[in-house]
Amino acid sequence: MAMDDERGIAQLEALHALAQQPTAIVSSTLTKTVLVSNYFYRIRCEAALALVNCSIPKLKYLGLFHLFKLFLRYCYDPENPNQDLFAHTYVPKLNDLSDLSEYFVRKSLINAISRIRFENGKTPSVVRKFLIDQLRYNDNTSNTVSIILFSLSHLLTSRFQYADGYYICTIISSAAYATVSTSPPERGELLPSEVRSEYNEEDAHLLKQALAEVNRYRTMDRLIPSTHNNVTIAALEVSSFYFLF
Repeated sequence: MAMDDERGIAQLEALHALAQQPTAIVSSTLTKTVLVSNYFYRIRCEAALALVNCSIPKLKYLGLFHLFKLFLRYCYDPENPNQDLFAHTYVPKLNDLSDLSEYFVRKSLINAISRIRFENGKTPSVVRKFLIDQLRYNDNTSNTVSIILFSLSHLLTSRFQYADGYYICTIISSAAYATVSTSPPERGELLPSEVRSEYNEEDAHLLKQALAEVNRYRTMDRLIPSTHNNVTIAALEVSSFYFLF
């Protein structure tokens, strides 16, 4: 156990060191790390987050390309094998959250993609579209597990559905985070004309779509409540945040 802990700490320190030296080779190495299922899931999650550092103009946003490539495992394959991943609509397959390691890695990929920014602090529209599509096309209908129940007289087999509430909350929060520019106003004046100088028609359209999806999930959560109504809580927090724009 002690050796496993030491190995995990060494791997984590190596990841943090690599993240500070973004190159094409580092991006590929981090991508391979995410794919190794034998690694502790936290190491794989950290590798996914480290790819954000490789999503820079110098590397032509190679880190984002690799993040999309990794998430494509959970989506239907493009009809065109040569599809541009920066122009692809990512339609997820039916949820299968039975593997907890993959579940946490998937959430980390969502989180990492939402952190990508241009040099001016603005989120690429392809990232915001991606997050909206994950909300729009998420399908949890077949995410079930069979459980054998023992009784005194016979065996019973029942099917239970894995809840995806926390996963939905991650996407909702990430979509809200992607709306925020990480750069302050140029002159630091909190005037609408200054703060929204780069807020264009496409931004307004994407914001409207994101808010519509968030409201849809809030309505669904009213009909079929999630655990502790966590989806409603996330939706209300994000909705109040969106109204600031």
